Amino acid sequence: MNAVPTGGDRQPAPEALTRITLRPIANPLPLGFLALAGGTLLLSGLQLGWVEPAESHTLGLIIIAFVVPLQFLTAIFGFLARDVVAGTGMAILSGTWLSIGLVTFTAAPGSTSDALGMLLILSASAMLVSASAATGKLVAAAVLTTTALRFLVTALYQLTGSDTWKVSAGVVGLALCAWPSIPRSRWHSRRATGARCCRFCAAIPAPSRSRQNSAASSGTSTTRQACGRSFNGTSRSGATAATSAILNLVSGITRFWQAGHLYCRDWLMLLSGSC
Repeated sequence: MNAVPTGGDRQPAPEALTRITLRPIANPLPLGFLALAGGTLLLSGLQLGWVEPAESHTLGLIIIAFVVPLQFLTAIFGFLARDVVAGTGMAILSGTWLSIGLVTFTAAPGSTSDALGMLLILSASAMLVSASAATGKLVAAAVLTTTALRFLVTALYQLTGSDTWKVSAGVVGLALCAWPSIPRSRWHSRRATGARCCRFCAAIPAPSRSRQNSAASSGTSTTRQACGRSFNGTSRSGATAATSAILNLVSGITRFWQAGHLYCRDWLMLLSGSC
């Protein structure tokens, strides 16, 4: 151990100082949400009849190969980023989707499993715990709460074998699948002095204060090239961001309605006993 000099104005030796280097990690939640959308869309397709029961084995393999690794990777980087909500929530989702994929792959087409239903009830409770811990993360909390509802309804179908709960689980799954397309403008956090060229690009660091001053004095703006388009380094106003969020919401609701209105009608007919 190197001793740090204490007398006079002498500076400590560089090797005597403790240095902590942090590697910046991007927000992993968009990857996990997209994997969640893929998994719930596949399962909804099976529950609503879009996918033939004979293809349930193939669907189980797709869930294992696509959804599980991406959500497991999201959980790892969530813990590395010291994000408890992302790490815990995505780890539970990874294990749950692995269980769903294995049961779907090994079970007979169209069959149900009481064991899987009990696990889904536990996973739904875990999603609610993670959602309650998402303080200040409204989008993540909403997605996790909808996921809890999706697991709960699917658990009721697995435990009862009722076609009503089966169709209901498929409809809730479609609603959950629509979530990642709605809040995508909020996925990338922007620095107070930075901006993005588009909602799919990472935040571009803002120029230094000296460069900003020089640009202001010369009457020119700093322009960068990103995604093949010119980008002006000024942040968008709050009104523009609010308008974009509203348009995304309306677009997501419209796409969901166009894809699922027929199955919503069948679901209501089953509940009313008219068919």
